[in-house]
Amino acid sequence: MFKKVVVGLFCVLLCVGILAGCDDTVPVNAPVDDTEDTGGDSVSDTVPVSDTDTDTESDPPLTDEGTAPDEFPDESPATEPETEPVTEPPVIRIEVPSPIGRNISDLGEIPFPEEQMLFVPANHPLPIGTVFEVTFVGEREGDVLYIAPESLLVLHVSEGIDLENVTVSAEDKTVYLTFDDGPSPANTPRVLDILDEYGVKATFFLVGESVEKYPDLVREIYSRGHKIGCHSFTHVYADIYANVENMQAEIARWEAAVENALGFLPAERLFRFPGGSTICKEDGIRKMLAEQGWRAYDWNAVNNDCLLHTRPEEMTDEEYMKDSVISTLAYSFRMSTSPHIMLMHDTYVQTADLLPWMIEYMKEQGCTFGTLDQLESGWLHRG
Repeated sequence: MFKKVVVGLFCVLLCVGILAGCDDTVPVNAPVDDTEDTGGDSVSDTVPVSDTDTDTESDPPLTDEGTAPDEFPDESPATEPETEPVTEPPVIRIEVPSPIGRNISDLGEIPFPEEQMLFVPANHPLPIGTVFEVTFVGEREGDVLYIAPESLLVLHVSEGIDLENVTVSAEDKTVYLTFDDGPSPANTPRVLDILDEYGVKATFFLVGESVEKYPDLVREIYSRGHKIGCHSFTHVYADIYANVENMQAEIARWEAAVENALGFLPAERLFRFPGGSTICKEDGIRKMLAEQGWRAYDWNAVNNDCLLHTRPEEMTDEEYMKDSVISTLAYSFRMSTSPHIMLMHDTYVQTADLLPWMIEYMKEQGCTFGTLDQLESGWLHRG
């Protein structure tokens, strides 16, 4: 009905215009859209928009009768502003729960190509350890990872200081020779030669300051098949154990020194508390070490090279050290399910002197030798 009224009114006005000689004008009383432009996508309610409109700038839209409606404004309707195309996130995504904090034996449900997942340390034995960090190309939103297609998802796995110590068979007589505080230019080369002579591999817990001074010795230790562990950078108890941040800084400096010496960091993250774990009273330090994948080791046998100043006057250095090896190794064997870890220091010439006897004695007791990375987790003395 409205359309018919409009058409009729239009015809009347057209006739009046012709009679008055004004056939070149068409009165237009269209409303003006004075809505404030907010940059959005809204369109004035006075101008209906159809998906099928094919308007041009010169021709107004036509009614069904082919004439222009008088209520339509002279100006062409405003076009919608162009919008930026929406960038879709990379197609590969990991939904919650995030891999972080999860045991690597539980990661099978992650919808990510197995061939694109890399575990660090790469030689970590399943199913021990949890993921404490992930690196990837992409973005993170909360617990959701958006990962670029065809890129690697690197999962940093904690080998950890487990609350439960590693255990061994009661029949296991493997002895783990360990040397602290080196490298020492006066003694380490000789120790390495003796170990080579007997075909024995050991674990060297190095101090970062000495690593910086003697990088060639670090390379020599590693090239001969021995394992390297962290024994702090400074070996200053008051600084190391003051708080978690200090320990983290010590480890970071140690890692930088070792990486500079070797050109890389060893895959094994072996750690020994300077002075032993019982000196560390800050629980946060142990938690941090576990989260960062360090496996810590105390000892349960010694040659007491660092206590020679306490030996009885009637004993020689050699006698005192031999007695210490025999008695503490027997003590270690009584700890039937604990690994047998021998503490020495390659900073003492007396240790280099005694080492051939020590190896021969232990072989006579039916012992074999190993490196600490062969154990499944750490071992800390409980008392």
